[in-house]
Amino acid sequence: MDVDASLIGNNNAACCGLARNSEGEWIRGFTCNLGNIPISITEVKAIQLGMETCRSRKIEKAHIFSDSFDVVNFFYKGVLDSYPFYEEVTVVQELIVTQQDYKILHAPREATLYADFLAKQAHHHPCDLIQLLEAPRGCEVYLLANKSGIIPIASNII
Repeated sequence: MDVDASLIGNNNAACCGLARNSEGEWIRGFTCNLGNIPISITEVKAIQLGMETCRSRKIEKAHIFSDSFDVVNFFYKGVLDSYPFYEEVTVVQELIVTQQDYKILHAPREATLYADFLAKQAHHHPCDLIQLLEAPRGCEVYLLANKSGIIPIASNII
């Protein structure tokens, strides 16, 4: 699953995720307009929602890719309990413990381009989580390019 967060204006935050199988074919996605929160917590929420989406689909093994190296490190190195988003980071750490075959990994921005695009589109949705049962319009070209190796996908980086 590729996840990303987007911030426009004065902390108007949104995030998204798209899950694909090992062949790069669409499984499920989500977008979420989070309202007025800082970007670092938006990245954390994107990862949390990505893990929860995989779990709700009963996906047993998943790699959740984020282009935020610092946020990925929060989950493995931890944060002090005085950190402003300690509780949110702790929720994801607990998901990692319960879903031991889920890995949160860093991927370069180029590998999560479509997630970036979807995150920006989420600003135009109501402030709510929207599950994407099918690939959004225009996504087919991106997925085909990924399968052909034209655009790198995060799962090809490891």
